[in-house]
Amino acid sequence: MVHILLLILKIIGWILLAVLGILVVLSCITLFTPFKYQGEVWCPGDWHSIRGTVKFSWLCSLIRGNITYQDEVFSWKVRIAGKKITSESTEEPAATHTLENTGSMEKTEVVKEAKTPKSAEIPYEKVKQFEREPQKIKQKKIKSFFNKLQYTFQKICDTIKSLLRKKDILMEFLRSEIHQAAFWKSLKELKRLLYFLRPQQCKADIEFGFSDPCLTGQVLAGLSILYPFLGEYTEIQPNFDEKVLKGNLFIKGKACSLYFVILLWNLIWDKNVRTTFSHIRKMHL
Repeated sequence: MVHILLLILKIIGWILLAVLGILVVLSCITLFTPFKYQGEVWCPGDWHSIRGTVKFSWLCSLIRGNITYQDEVFSWKVRIAGKKITSESTEEPAATHTLENTGSMEKTEVVKEAKTPKSAEIPYEKVKQFEREPQKIKQKKIKSFFNKLQYTFQKICDTIKSLLRKKDILMEFLRSEIHQAAFWKSLKELKRLLYFLRPQQCKADIEFGFSDPCLTGQVLAGLSILYPFLGEYTEIQPNFDEKVLKGNLFIKGKACSLYFVILLWNLIWDKNVRTTFSHIRKMHL
């Protein structure tokens, strides 16, 4: 009897070990299998003529697809384990439903037209009532306008008072050394994540400009932050004289889920980050 129990326990142990091994293998595949992507964008001269396509694959092409943007319309195709899903297939039922609704509306209108008499006589008393209604409507509109104006003014005053109360709380929160240390730690980890996620290949030759030269300069300043991640084959030229967008962009790279796990791990085990997150949850603004 004891031998039978030991044999059953042994079999259960081997089953649990097999399940645990499968979970470990699946976790490793999910964490270490890269998500591959490739994107291309073309623009001949203005913002409305942008064309682009993005291709991606994951888990040895078990999941793959592409996204296309052309004529200001997005379209996509995804294949998951052999099952194909496209943007056209998701839009067809909606179109059919719209056609059915249109048909039903037309039938309803026909029925209404059939039921509505072509001519109807209006009594003399109702004519007087119609003449008095415009003046009452004007009075109601004026009263409604003043009520809305009073409500808007009161809402603005309440918002200003609320902001003044929150100002002291926010300033105290931002001055805390713990919260500042948590911010710089998060920023450091985010920079490291962007470094890992940077494209392996990046080629760009872009000229851009807005109608407002100030906005062009601001966008250029924002793009300058990304220069270390874009590579040496990137050329971006601002145009401060006219509104224009032309050129092409090609990127290719891969990213692993492990990078995001490392980010979360480093943030969770940082005491300042945990304390700041706890303070944010308890904060009532």
